Amino acid sequence: MIIKKIAFYIVIATIFFFLTNGSCDKTECGEFWFINRTTHRVKINSYTYFGLITDMSYEIQQIDSISKVTCDMGMPSNPFTSNYFQVDSIVIVFDDTLSINIFKYLEYNPMNFKVRKKNKFVYEITDSLYCKTLEINGYSSKIVSLPVNGRGTLTQFE
Repeated sequence: MIIKKIAFYIVIATIFFFLTNGSCDKTECGEFWFINRTTHRVKINSYTYFGLITDMSYEIQQIDSISKVTCDMGMPSNPFTSNYFQVDSIVIVFDDTLSINIFKYLEYNPMNFKVRKKNKFVYEITDSLYCKTLEINGYSSKIVSLPVNGRGTLTQFE
């Protein structure tokens, strides 16, 4: 009788173990979109203590977007996360001239990602970030648009 009880509990424990550990995939993947809503070419550069991380740096053309899929245990990981080193700066460079460290100015945080649906996140690079970059680099962010021979506008910064 005792052997039957022990065997019963072993079978129940084995079934419970397989149901809790074997029935679901613990790896969650997330799709991170970076959308450039400006008329400027943008580079997103990731840095660590030893310099630029080329595998985690991206270039986005005007009014374009890129996506990065990351997977981790339990939940999607940040697109700038590595198992080998810690990213300490993310710098956005506009047109190879003006730059802003979005870690330093608290622009890059989970609150700035829009959640489109489960595990799909969007970070938008907008004209307001460009204006903030202008101010940080010593320029006025007042933008004046002037017509140019009927072929669009010339943007001038004061």
